[in-house]
Amino acid sequence: MELTYFLVFLLCFLPTLPAQQNQQIYDILFMVLQNPSTLKGKAPWGIHGIWAEKLDPLVGPSPQRYKYVPVQSCQSFPPFDPKISQKITKALDKAWSSLSATWPNVKFWEHEYNKHGSCIVDLLPTSTDYLMKALYLWEQLKFDEVMGKGKQFEPNTLYKTEDILKGIKVSHNVRPELTCIGNKLTDVRFCHTRNWVLVDCEGIQTSCTGQIKYVRQV
Repeated sequence: MELTYFLVFLLCFLPTLPAQQNQQIYDILFMVLQNPSTLKGKAPWGIHGIWAEKLDPLVGPSPQRYKYVPVQSCQSFPPFDPKISQKITKALDKAWSSLSATWPNVKFWEHEYNKHGSCIVDLLPTSTDYLMKALYLWEQLKFDEVMGKGKQFEPNTLYKTEDILKGIKVSHNVRPELTCIGNKLTDVRFCHTRNWVLVDCEGIQTSCTGQIKYVRQV
């Protein structure tokens, strides 16, 4: 709770820079959580990043009305600033861990900012803004209360995709987007408007079907 108040304070007083003139148009923001499948112990579902997406209307009888089109690697944005306070670095290390043993956490944060944060500098003008907003959203979602040992959806256990979606709908009052490799759940994506309102994801669900599971090392 103390960390949440601290994040709200910082978000209120971070400097605001003019929006870049050549930023690409986007419609929705994914707050992407990743399953820490390569990390041992009780690592939480962590931050992957905040991603900008366009909504491309679909034609036909699909229950979802759109497909998502990524908006990535935009130009003319402030460079990543690696100078992060010790308190914030500690919180980021917990919430936003690299899943690669050869890629330090700060390198992962820089990659996400350059690839995705660069396209939303109209909302989050600096890398510090980007990191702090992701950390704040992660704190608000509290996703480990749904997926974790002893929770509604246990690791290394098969569940129907639709049952997971319904469970998250009950716990968070929105329908997310799930991402799978094979039958393994890797990411959960929560949709936000440009005003940071949490909403149902209306894009077509493509990579997770049938029974799926999220893998954790024992």
